[in-house]
Amino acid sequence: EAERRIACSYYMNVPENPQGSRFPRKDSQPIRLAATVILLRAAQAGVEVFLVRRNSRSAFAPDAYVFPGGAMDPQDASLEETALRELREESGVALAGPGSLAKFSHWITPPHEPRRFDTHFFIAQLPDGQIAQADTRETHDGLWIRPAEALKRKQAGTLHLVYPTMKHLERLSQFDSIAALKAYTRTKRIVTISPDFSHAD
Repeated sequence: EAERRIACSYYMNVPENPQGSRFPRKDSQPIRLAATVILLRAAQAGVEVFLVRRNSRSAFAPDAYVFPGGAMDPQDASLEETALRELREESGVALAGPGSLAKFSHWITPPHEPRRFDTHFFIAQLPDGQIAQADTRETHDGLWIRPAEALKRKQAGTLHLVYPTMKHLERLSQFDSIAALKAYTRTKRIVTISPDFSHAD
């Protein structure tokens, strides 16, 4: 219910087909499965998240700060495996396995976009002894930052964020500890969300 309140008029819930899975409308662009990892670490001021800056020549969200993630590859056995691989490739962080991930949200790119992704977001804590850093190929300028600070910099025009990242940061900024965020995630209902800006004022 909280997810629906945050969504307001900017989102629509994607209807289910008879088999129970959700698909975009028939007139939409092809869609790819993807996984994103919201990497967390404890800080004196609360919780920090790791963002990477996408290459300025990237076809999707160029020059934007995003959470590590990407499309599912044919060799990936599951979305969790995609999440682990993408996090390792884009941040150098190797998690112990799928059990290190917790499903947080599910977003689908709106139909009017030329590139569409069915993205599953996971949260994970930075393992002890590991250092996160951007891979310098697809991404650069790795950044640990408090969600509230990232939103403040977005408002000031000094940090480029895409809409899904911004909305996740808004939710994450409500928690002052990783323990509290994990407890919330364990009981959070996952609602499939797709931005629908045609309803915006």
